[in-house]
Amino acid sequence: MVSNSAAGGNGKDIGRSITTDLNGKILVTGGSYNGSDSDMVIWRYNADGTLDTTFDSNGIVVSDNAAGGNGWDEGVSITTDSNGKILVTGYSDNGSGNADMVIWRYNANGTPDTTFDSNGIVVSNNAAGGNGNDDGNFITTDANGKILVTGYSYNGSNYDMVIWRYNANGAPDTTFDTDGIVVSNSAAGGNSHDIGRSIITDADGKVLVTGSSLNGTDYDMVIWRYIP
Repeated sequence: MVSNSAAGGNGKDIGRSITTDLNGKILVTGGSYNGSDSDMVIWRYNADGTLDTTFDSNGIVVSDNAAGGNGWDEGVSITTDSNGKILVTGYSDNGSGNADMVIWRYNANGTPDTTFDSNGIVVSNNAAGGNGNDDGNFITTDANGKILVTGYSYNGSNYDMVIWRYNANGAPDTTFDTDGIVVSNSAAGGNSHDIGRSIITDADGKVLVTGSSLNGTDYDMVIWRYIP
Protein backbone atom coordinates (compact mmCIF):
# COMPACT_ATOMS: atom_id res chain seq x y z
CA MET A 1 0.00 0.00 0.00
CA VAL A 2 1.40 3.38 -1.03
CA SER A 3 -0.17 6.80 -0.54
CA ASN A 4 0.97 10.19 -1.76
CA SER A 5 -0.26 13.78 -1.68
CA ALA A 6 -2.79 13.19 1.11
CA ALA A 7 -2.67 16.90 2.01
CA GLY A 8 -2.57 17.99 -1.64
CA GLY A 9 0.93 19.39 -1.76
CA ASN A 10 2.59 16.76 -3.95
CA GLY A 11 5.45 16.39 -1.48
CA LYS A 12 6.51 14.09 1.33
CA ASP A 13 3.98 11.73 2.91
CA ILE A 14 5.38 9.89 5.94
CA GLY A 15 3.78 7.23 8.14
CA ARG A 16 5.01 7.27 11.74
CA SER A 17 2.74 4.88 13.65
CA ILE A 18 0.39 2.04 12.78
CA THR A 19 -2.29 0.07 14.61
CA THR A 20 -5.41 -1.97 13.94
CA ASP A 21 -8.87 -1.50 15.42
CA LEU A 22 -11.38 -4.01 16.77
CA ASN A 23 -12.80 -4.49 13.27
CA GLY A 24 -9.45 -5.30 11.68
CA LYS A 25 -9.09 -1.92 9.97
CA ILE A 26 -5.53 -0.66 9.55
CA LEU A 27 -4.79 2.85 10.82
CA VAL A 28 -1.66 4.87 10.12
CA THR A 29 -0.74 8.37 11.24
CA GLY A 30 2.03 10.69 10.14
CA GLY A 31 2.32 13.79 8.00
CA SER A 32 1.79 14.99 4.47
CA TYR A 33 3.14 18.09 2.71
CA ASN A 34 0.38 20.57 1.90
CA GLY A 35 2.40 22.86 -0.36
CA SER A 36 4.08 24.89 2.37
CA ASP A 37 4.34 22.68 5.47
CA SER A 38 3.07 19.37 6.84
CA ASP A 39 -0.44 18.38 7.93
CA MET A 40 -1.30 15.58 10.35
CA VAL A 41 -2.86 12.64 8.48
CA ILE A 42 -4.72 9.47 9.40
CA TRP A 43 -5.06 6.83 6.68
CA ARG A 44 -7.49 3.95 7.25
CA TYR A 45 -7.42 0.77 5.17
CA ASN A 46 -9.53 -2.32 4.94
CA ALA A 47 -7.82 -5.66 5.62
CA ASP A 48 -7.39 -6.19 1.85
CA GLY A 49 -5.34 -2.97 1.50
CA THR A 50 -8.02 -0.76 -0.03
CA LEU A 51 -8.75 2.62 1.48
CA ASP A 52 -11.78 2.48 3.78
CA THR A 53 -14.24 4.88 2.15
CA THR A 54 -16.49 4.79 5.24
CA PHE A 55 -13.76 6.85 6.93
CA ASP A 56 -14.36 10.49 6.00
CA SER A 57 -15.53 9.33 2.51
CA ASN A 58 -12.05 8.61 1.10
CA GLY A 59 -10.19 6.80 3.88
CA ILE A 60 -8.06 9.82 4.78
CA VAL A 61 -8.39 12.49 7.49
CA VAL A 62 -6.19 15.59 7.38
CA SER A 63 -5.73 18.19 10.13
CA ASP A 64 -3.66 21.36 10.18
CA ASN A 65 -3.13 24.35 12.45
CA ALA A 66 -4.08 22.54 15.67
CA ALA A 67 -1.95 24.89 17.81
CA GLY A 68 -2.78 28.01 15.77
CA GLY A 69 0.58 28.61 14.16
CA ASN A 70 -0.29 27.67 10.59
CA GLY A 71 2.83 25.53 10.34
CA TRP A 72 3.87 21.91 10.77
CA ASP A 73 1.40 19.39 12.21
CA GLU A 74 2.56 15.77 12.55
CA GLY A 75 1.00 12.63 13.97
CA VAL A 76 3.57 10.52 15.81
CA SER A 77 1.53 7.80 17.58
CA ILE A 78 -1.96 6.37 17.08
CA THR A 79 -4.24 4.12 19.11
CA THR A 80 -7.92 3.31 19.54
CA ASP A 81 -9.83 3.16 22.81
CA SER A 82 -12.42 0.70 24.08
CA ASN A 83 -15.21 2.75 22.45
CA GLY A 84 -13.59 2.69 19.02
CA LYS A 85 -12.45 6.32 19.19
CA ILE A 86 -9.22 7.07 17.33
CA LEU A 87 -6.52 8.98 19.21
CA VAL A 88 -3.38 10.50 17.76
CA THR A 89 -0.61 12.41 19.48
CA GLY A 90 2.18 14.46 17.96
CA TYR A 91 2.91 18.15 17.63
CA SER A 92 1.76 21.35 15.98
CA ASP A 93 3.48 24.67 15.33
CA ASN A 94 2.13 27.35 17.66
CA GLY A 95 3.37 30.39 15.70
CA SER A 96 6.07 31.30 18.25
CA GLY A 97 8.89 29.34 16.68
CA ASN A 98 8.18 26.12 18.55
CA ALA A 99 5.65 23.30 18.75
CA ASP A 100 2.94 22.23 21.18
CA MET A 101 1.93 18.69 22.11
CA VAL A 102 -1.41 17.76 20.54
CA ILE A 103 -3.97 15.00 21.01
CA TRP A 104 -6.50 14.60 18.21
CA ARG A 105 -9.53 12.36 18.82
CA TYR A 106 -11.90 11.16 16.10
CA ASN A 107 -15.07 9.14 15.95
CA ALA A 108 -14.90 5.84 14.09
CA ASN A 109 -16.34 7.49 10.96
CA GLY A 110 -13.49 10.04 10.82
CA THR A 111 -15.31 13.07 12.20
CA PRO A 112 -13.71 15.04 15.06
CA ASP A 113 -15.04 13.89 18.44
CA THR A 114 -16.65 17.06 19.79
CA THR A 115 -17.09 15.46 23.23
CA PHE A 116 -13.30 15.75 23.54
CA ASP A 117 -12.57 19.35 24.64
CA SER A 118 -15.43 20.57 22.33
CA ASN A 119 -13.51 20.30 19.04
CA GLY A 120 -11.70 16.96 19.23
CA ILE A 121 -8.29 18.52 19.91
CA VAL A 122 -6.28 19.07 23.10
CA VAL A 123 -3.12 21.19 23.02
CA SER A 124 -0.48 21.49 25.74
CA ASN A 125 2.55 23.75 25.90
CA ASN A 126 5.28 24.66 28.37
CA ALA A 127 4.96 21.49 30.47
CA ALA A 128 8.56 21.79 31.68
CA GLY A 129 8.47 25.58 32.00
CA GLY A 130 10.89 26.51 29.23
CA ASN A 131 8.48 27.92 26.64
CA GLY A 132 9.88 25.72 23.85
CA ASN A 133 8.95 22.54 22.03
CA ASP A 134 6.46 20.12 23.61
CA ASP A 135 6.11 16.90 21.61
CA GLY A 136 3.98 13.81 22.12
CA ASN A 137 5.75 10.58 21.14
CA PHE A 138 3.34 7.84 22.26
CA ILE A 139 -0.28 7.59 23.32
CA THR A 140 -2.28 4.93 25.17
CA THR A 141 -5.37 4.57 27.36
CA ASP A 142 -5.63 2.81 30.70
CA ALA A 143 -8.27 0.51 32.19
CA ASN A 144 -10.20 3.52 33.52
CA GLY A 145 -10.34 5.28 30.16
CA LYS A 146 -7.67 7.83 31.07
CA ILE A 147 -5.53 9.03 28.17
CA LEU A 148 -1.76 8.99 28.66
CA VAL A 149 0.89 10.57 26.45
CA THR A 150 4.62 10.63 26.86
CA GLY A 151 7.21 12.72 25.08
CA TYR A 152 9.28 15.71 26.04
CA SER A 153 9.17 19.42 26.85
CA TYR A 154 11.85 22.11 26.78
CA ASN A 155 12.81 23.30 30.27
CA GLY A 156 14.81 26.36 29.22
CA SER A 157 18.08 24.60 28.46
CA ASN A 158 17.24 21.01 27.44
CA TYR A 159 14.38 18.52 27.27
CA ASP A 160 12.58 16.85 30.17
CA MET A 161 10.56 13.64 29.92
CA VAL A 162 6.86 14.34 30.33
CA ILE A 163 3.74 12.29 31.00
CA TRP A 164 0.43 14.01 30.33
CA ARG A 165 -2.75 12.35 31.64
CA TYR A 166 -6.25 13.39 30.59
CA ASN A 167 -9.76 12.38 31.47
CA ALA A 168 -11.91 10.95 28.69
CA ASN A 169 -13.48 14.38 28.06
CA GLY A 170 -10.09 15.97 27.35
CA ALA A 171 -9.67 17.73 30.69
CA PRO A 172 -6.32 17.31 32.48
CA ASP A 173 -6.56 14.64 35.18
CA THR A 174 -5.85 16.65 38.32
CA THR A 175 -5.56 13.46 40.40
CA PHE A 176 -2.29 12.83 38.53
CA ASP A 177 0.31 14.99 40.32
CA THR A 178 -2.32 17.76 40.80
CA ASP A 179 -2.26 19.14 37.26
CA GLY A 180 -2.22 16.03 35.06
CA ILE A 181 1.48 16.40 34.17
CA VAL A 182 4.57 14.62 35.47
CA VAL A 183 8.04 15.88 34.49
CA SER A 184 11.38 14.14 35.00
CA ASN A 185 14.90 15.29 34.23
CA SER A 186 18.46 14.03 34.62
CA ALA A 187 17.51 10.37 35.08
CA ALA A 188 20.99 9.29 33.94
CA GLY A 189 22.76 12.08 35.82
CA GLY A 190 23.81 14.21 32.89
CA ASN A 191 21.49 17.17 33.51
CA SER A 192 20.48 17.17 29.86
CA HIS A 193 17.93 15.66 27.49
CA ASP A 194 15.38 13.16 28.91
CA ILE A 195 12.84 11.88 26.39
CA GLY A 196 9.86 9.53 26.77
CA ARG A 197 9.35 7.24 23.78
CA SER A 198 6.69 4.71 24.83
CA ILE A 199 4.14 4.37 27.63
CA ILE A 200 1.97 1.56 29.06
CA THR A 201 0.09 0.73 32.25
CA ASP A 202 0.45 -2.58 34.09
CA ALA A 203 -2.13 -4.83 35.79
CA ASP A 204 -1.89 -2.73 38.97
CA GLY A 205 -2.46 0.52 37.07
CA LYS A 206 1.12 1.68 37.46
CA VAL A 207 2.39 3.88 34.65
CA LEU A 208 5.59 2.81 32.88
CA VAL A 209 7.57 4.88 30.39
CA THR A 210 10.73 4.06 28.50
CA GLY A 211 13.00 6.35 26.59
CA SER A 212 16.43 7.87 26.96
CA SER A 213 18.47 10.20 29.17
CA LEU A 214 21.79 11.85 28.38
CA ASN A 215 24.37 10.79 30.96
CA GLY A 216 26.82 13.55 30.13
CA THR A 217 28.50 11.67 27.29
CA ASP A 218 25.85 9.61 25.53
CA TYR A 219 22.34 8.30 26.05
CA ASP A 220 21.22 5.65 28.53
CA MET A 221 17.99 3.66 28.29
CA VAL A 222 15.58 4.53 31.08
CA ILE A 223 12.42 3.04 32.55
CA TRP A 224 10.35 5.34 34.72
CA ARG A 225 7.51 3.88 36.83
CA TYR A 226 4.83 5.92 38.57
CA ILE A 227 1.99 5.17 40.95
CA PRO A 228 -1.31 6.01 39.25
